[in-house]
Amino acid sequence: YGMRELAHIDKKIAEISDAVFHGEEQAMIKEISVTKRDILDFRRITKPVAGVLHAFRHETVALYGDDKKLFFGNLLDEYNNLTDLVDNLKDTIESLEATNATLLSSKINEIMRLVSLLAFMLAPVTIIGTLFQMNTRFTPIIGDTNDWWIIMSFIGLGCAGLYIYFKKKKWL
Repeated sequence: YGMRELAHIDKKIAEISDAVFHGEEQAMIKEISVTKRDILDFRRITKPVAGVLHAFRHETVALYGDDKKLFFGNLLDEYNNLTDLVDNLKDTIESLEATNATLLSSKINEIMRLVSLLAFMLAPVTIIGTLFQMNTRFTPIIGDTNDWWIIMSFIGLGCAGLYIYFKKKKWL
């Protein structure tokens, strides 16, 4: 039973690994947590068995005779293999969890960078538009025959200048 359950967990870990590296980091958060829970449950169930197996191994001759000593030795070896596999699966899922968190963080940082750049590029547009919306008597350019085109040119030049600056800095 134990090996079948661990094979199932191993299969889930392989699926999680594929999904993490194919851009499904967000969806894998829950899957990783569920798999970690399965591994912890398995460890919690199998951990107490170690003491019993060690006790049986030492008391085998007295209880069952010398011919069963090899059987309990093999049983203990199988248990040790099982716990080694569980530890390996635990390490693997923890590594995948860390990798998933790093990839998610990287995506979030990229999104925040783009949003910040967009906000920074739109700031001059907002300022210029707001300045020319002021209701004053001597606002420059307002009332000129081409005032709308002049204001749009200021806005366009501001955006183009910021775009060129960001490109030179390799922020875009």
